[in-house]
Amino acid sequence: MRSMKKSIGLLLIAVIVFGTLGVAYAETVSPMYVAVNDVQAMLEIESDGTANALVFVAPKQKGGIDYITVSASIVKKSTSASVKTWKNIRVDVNPYTGKLVFSENNKLSTRGVYYLKVTSVKCYKDGNIVDTLGPLNSLNVLF
Repeated sequence: MRSMKKSIGLLLIAVIVFGTLGVAYAETVSPMYVAVNDVQAMLEIESDGTANALVFVAPKQKGGIDYITVSASIVKKSTSASVKTWKNIRVDVNPYTGKLVFSENNKLSTRGVYYLKVTSVKCYKDGNIVDTLGPLNSLNVLF
C-alpha cells in the first residue's frame, strides 16, 4: 500500500512538472486577432451542385486592414480530398462596409459531404501583414 501511494505521488509530480513546461511553451505563441474582430468560413451548396465558398473578415476598426489574401480548399469529407483549391486570392476591403468577403464557387461533380478548409487568411495594412488567421473549417454541407 505504501509503495502504491509513493508511485501515485511520483506520477502526480511528473504530471505537474511536465504540465508547467507545456504552459511555458504556450505563452510563446504570437497573438492572433490583432487587427480582426471576427472571421467566419462558410460553404453553401446549391441544388445544381454549385459550391459557394465564403470567408467573412470583420476588422476591429474601419481602415485597419487594406486587403487580405485567402488560401482555401473545398474538401470532400469521406476521402479528405481537396476538390478545388484557391491560393493567395486577394480581396480588397469594401469601402462602404469596411469588411472583406472572399467569395468563390466551383461546380461539384459527385454527391457527398463537403466542407471549406481555410488554411490561411493574411491581413495587410500598407503592404505589411498585421494579422494571420487559420486554419479554420466551415460546417459540413451535404450535397
